[in-house]
Amino acid sequence: MSRRLFNSYFENFDLHYSSFERNLEVSVDHIKEILDIKLEILTLENNNENYYEIKKQLTRKMSLLNMENTRHILNIKKDLELWYDCLEDFQERLDYEANILKNPRVNYPRFIARKNRINEEINEIKTICNNYE
Repeated sequence: MSRRLFNSYFENFDLHYSSFERNLEVSVDHIKEILDIKLEILTLENNNENYYEIKKQLTRKMSLLNMENTRHILNIKKDLELWYDCLEDFQERLDYEANILKNPRVNYPRFIARKNRINEEINEIKTICNNYE
């Protein structure tokens, strides 16, 4: 596999994983903020003259955060699917290269051992992706 092709696979891996991390971080922040708002609503005093107005504003803010968070969760799922697809493409490419490299000049057993290690790692990552859903 050419160095350029190899690098392009890893650029795609990195791109989708970075996007996944960003979306996950924002989603976690939204969840924390939603929990803070819920706590604030619970601690509001009923005898406060603006109780219903404050509660209405906080509830509206919480609803908006929930909608945004839903969008981020969908983006997380999409990033994981794209990352998973990149991993599968890479595995297919490794299999293709393995078939081409059946050549006496190439250290084929060493390549196959390396390919199998990479496939094991990819399968572990795929399992994590599937479990996340």
